[in-house]
Amino acid sequence: MRLWWRKIKTLKVNSMHTVKIIFFAMFLTGCVRINTPVLPVSSAIEHHLVLISSVSPSIHADLRYATTHNFIHRNVYGIADAYLHEDAARALAAVQTELHAQGLGLLIYDAYRPFHVQEILWNALPDERYVSNPAKNRGRHTRGTTVDVTLIGVDGTPLPMPTEFDDFTPKAFRDDMSCLPEQCTHRAQLEAVMIKHGFVPYPFEWWHFDLNHWEKYPVLDIGFSELARGVATAVPVAENSKK
Repeated sequence: MRLWWRKIKTLKVNSMHTVKIIFFAMFLTGCVRINTPVLPVSSAIEHHLVLISSVSPSIHADLRYATTHNFIHRNVYGIADAYLHEDAARALAAVQTELHAQGLGLLIYDAYRPFHVQEILWNALPDERYVSNPAKNRGRHTRGTTVDVTLIGVDGTPLPMPTEFDDFTPKAFRDDMSCLPEQCTHRAQLEAVMIKHGFVPYPFEWWHFDLNHWEKYPVLDIGFSELARGVATAVPVAENSKK
């Protein structure tokens, strides 16, 4: 009886050892697959960026980052075309229509900005009052919902404002009252019409306006050359992205 029991135990041990060997061999040859988590891959979406001049041809543009006339003294855009998300472009066109009836108009200093350019500007000026930290909110201009603008007269000349564009001093703050009466009036006039048509004024830069709910729009890094070629889709920039 004991002999038979020993044989049975030996058979069980040998069988289990054989099964383990067979399973290991199948794993090595790919016959057995172990389920591992698959990381989601971002898919391209329609970016809905439009050339502002195609929506409102009378809006003027002087894209400073498509020139060397900016605080980093580099042309980081390459192409001087102003783009916005179609929602922001329509809202800005409504602003232009109202201003045009008053003999005024808009001049754009900046609009959509690719994510990699946002990183360049942040590295040059890591001050969140003036440049969005791409590691935190991935930018505002990067969504195509932010625009930097000023007022111009019928001849295209910018009206007096408290400071020049990209003046990184307290004089550019919206609550600064050290400006001349004419400058303060123009700042308030621009702010009022932009708010009326769905934009939110940024407190540290009188020229900066965000479309309502800007944070709900995807962050993009599509370049201006691709936009000029008519590329209609782009892969959104994920959170905590570092290029």
